[in-house]
Amino acid sequence: MIQKEKVVDFVLENINRKSKMWMPSGLPDKKKWLEVCRNIDRLDELQDHMYNILNLQPADEDYVYSYDLSEEIFNFRKIIRNSSYFDQKELTTLQGKLLDRELINFTNKSRDHRNDFLSQVVENNLATKKKYEPVFITPADRNEYFDISKRTKPDIVKAVELELEGLDDEKLTKRWMKIKGKNKIDLLTFLKEIEDIKSADNSV
Repeated sequence: MIQKEKVVDFVLENINRKSKMWMPSGLPDKKKWLEVCRNIDRLDELQDHMYNILNLQPADEDYVYSYDLSEEIFNFRKIIRNSSYFDQKELTTLQGKLLDRELINFTNKSRDHRNDFLSQVVENNLATKKKYEPVFITPADRNEYFDISKRTKPDIVKAVELELEGLDDEKLTKRWMKIKGKNKIDLLTFLKEIEDIKSADNSV
């Protein structure tokens, strides 16, 4: 009988801990307690579902780690001040390596992508395959990502047709209709030709 009571106490304690996890900060009212307790199973399912979608690991409920990094933070700030890092016009590493010009927007870009992804998941019933522009660390990362030669044929075709729209050249358009179905090298060669023509026109 005593063993059975211990099991019941453990189950109730576990449910109570789960319920508190879903409570907002402060003192919850009776209505909030009822909402959480009546939907605790669904809330758990929702949490597990989001962990899977976002590829996150559940938090360890048995342990809480607290690290005192005040000394490390102080020393790092000292390095930043002594190096006059914030006086530089270009964004670089502490060793002077050039960083991408938009890396400073890392937090905002990541948050916007995350929010948009969650909206896509809701609207498309988890079937979204939308790809997002990555956060570039160095200019080389950006150049490699936008290197048209590494894109697929459909992407190159789109790039060519976009360039042709601004030229309104009947001869080039006719040539394009013959080249369009050829291999990537031919497509890239034609794209380069168009870019050179536009560049020459702009320099006049």
